[in-house]
Amino acid sequence: MEKWFPFLLVAFAVLWFFARNAFGPGEDQIRDFLDKDPLLVDVRSPAEFAEGHAEGAINIPVGEVSKRLDEFGKKDAPVAVYCKSGGRSGRAAAELTSSGFSQVMNLGGVEQVKSAMQK
Repeated sequence: MEKWFPFLLVAFAVLWFFARNAFGPGEDQIRDFLDKDPLLVDVRSPAEFAEGHAEGAINIPVGEVSKRLDEFGKKDAPVAVYCKSGGRSGRAAAELTSSGFSQVMNLGGVEQVKSAMQK
């Protein structure tokens, strides 16, 4: 077991890094992208949105993104999406990118977005 410990440690670090980055950027990156004044879209359900959301966000649930592409504006305009943890917003960002939107960022979870906006 002792000879495998360093490899396990490195494997865990790599997995943590990729998982963290797959579900959203850090607060500095969020603030930098928000400085571009993007369309801010909460892709959670309407009930989740009603419970609380980032200031200035609109609600387009992830399952409706492909049907409501016209609401995202010009394809070269910045769009920022978020959800509860980054999974649904990751799917929404992929859908937007595959539909031709060129400046899309998955901000991750709502609490991380709110925290970044307060600083």
